[in-house]
Amino acid sequence: MNTVKQLAVVAILAARNIILSVLLAVAFLEIAKPYGILQFDLRPYFGPVLDALGSQAFQTLIMCVVLLGIYFIPWLVAKDRRHRNASAIAVLNIFLGWTFLGWVAALVWAMTNNVAPPRVQIIPPNRTGVEK
Repeated sequence: MNTVKQLAVVAILAARNIILSVLLAVAFLEIAKPYGILQFDLRPYFGPVLDALGSQAFQTLIMCVVLLGIYFIPWLVAKDRRHRNASAIAVLNIFLGWTFLGWVAALVWAMTNNVAPPRVQIIPPNRTGVEK
């Protein structure tokens, strides 16, 4: 892998970890607040964002969808590249993706060159010249 690709992967992983950490913290604080587990008000910090999104249930749903989308990036990459072990990558991602190392391992595995060749269907020409 050349240097530009390596830097891009490192930048993507760093951005993913920062976004994931912030979203997990906000989701935890928003979910824990109604139950009295943690008394912390996010309004001073994320007030305009929370107001723009609407109700707390909608905010939590949006955060969960975003987190799941980020979480399943290795599997989506494997499916998009038609990786031969896409289901094994999905299993690895589901069970060990919550750890940084498991997520990175699944992403690296998804990026390996173990893809199925493109399907090409060869149709023999009609030798008689008469359409069937």
